[in-house]
Amino acid sequence: MAQPLIDATRGSDGIKLLMRILFVASPLLISGGFFAGALTMADGKPGALHRLIYAGLATLTVALVLLGVNLIRHRG
Repeated sequence: MAQPLIDATRGSDGIKLLMRILFVASPLLISGGFFAGALTMADGKPGALHRLIYAGLATLTVALVLLGVNLIRHRG
């Protein structure tokens, strides 16, 4: 869903590439953290790899902010 919106911006190619990478990486990190955290459970607590979820959320946040700023700045 984000790819057509990224194409609609008139930002630099480097920013567009960064947004594409971030939008692809975020669900991979979130899913990886969920499953890896569950696999390494000890005493009912998730393993250390559950921190990948937070990295994925941060990645998604940065991607959404970049996309929003570029859409607003280059509207018209």
